[in-house]
Amino acid sequence: MHKKRDWTLSLAFPCTVIKDVAGQDMKSYICGQIGRALAVFNVNEVIVYDPNNKTQGFAENEGKSHTSCDLSFIVHILQYIECPQYLRKYLFPMHEDLKYIGLVNPLDVPHHLRRNEVSEYREGVVVSVSNSVSFVDIGLQKHAKVPMILPEKTRVTLKLDAQAKGNYVGHPVDPAEPRLKNSYWGFDVRAATSLSEVFTVFVFVNPLINLKILSEVTIDEYLFSVLSKLRL
Repeated sequence: MHKKRDWTLSLAFPCTVIKDVAGQDMKSYICGQIGRALAVFNVNEVIVYDPNNKTQGFAENEGKSHTSCDLSFIVHILQYIECPQYLRKYLFPMHEDLKYIGLVNPLDVPHHLRRNEVSEYREGVVVSVSNSVSFVDIGLQKHAKVPMILPEKTRVTLKLDAQAKGNYVGHPVDPAEPRLKNSYWGFDVRAATSLSEVFTVFVFVNPLINLKILSEVTIDEYLFSVLSKLRL
């Protein structure tokens, strides 16, 4: 049982960690090991950044630098392995980045539920909508019904309300809710084009970050102040 916590843990690392790794197969394996470490330490957000500040956007384009390709590759692999297995067919079409994904060990984290496992929460993908009811694949024999219209092919976190004769009914909740109920619920993956973007663009509210201060000091001064507070 994971301990309840009302705080989040973010980790950032440069995409150059696989710069000198020979072969896409080994790069895939290393990314998988990074993902396992993130899960073991219950990291909530991982930011992969370009230390050379050469990445211009995150869309795949010909002519990208080697560093930019490594950035997109790492993010793609981490997003794939974080996603529950039964949802990958909806969210991840065939791609060259995933050629050696079979070498990557599964994370086996709490939200990667099997059919015979019971949980109040489940990850799902909206597969269809009919008569103001959305049908969500949650990895069980039947789809869950959500009494509202949701965009198709959208990943959602569902809280199951009731089960009657094999039918499942639920409603979407904040993905952070399971974490607040004593369960680790995977990690978000974010790409940053520079080290400064790691600290100036963020998903979770961080009490160490003061936007007013960020506008008045350089990023180096800010980083020094953060490290001082952490007392490393």
